[in-house]
Amino acid sequence: YATVGSNILSADALKQANRILQPTKANFMNAIRDIVDRGYVLNLWIFSHGSEYVDSRGNLITYFVAKDGRITNKDLENEFGTTACD
Repeated sequence: YATVGSNILSADALKQANRILQPTKANFMNAIRDIVDRGYVLNLWIFSHGSEYVDSRGNLITYFVAKDGRITNKDLENEFGTTACD
């Protein structure tokens, strides 16, 4: 997978990608789901510009920004659960 408009990936890396997607929240979640559904174990480390805030319940929420908005730690937990995650 690669994202459109990435200036970090080389042209060769983009040519080798089997799918090129817009960097949206849905595409990010679907790409993770697709990789796992194919039987791969995914270790995901996110190095991204982001921030954190405290929600109305006092929970610390961390996030990074996709093309269409924030992707928070709670979004990842809601989508994929918390088994073997921290």
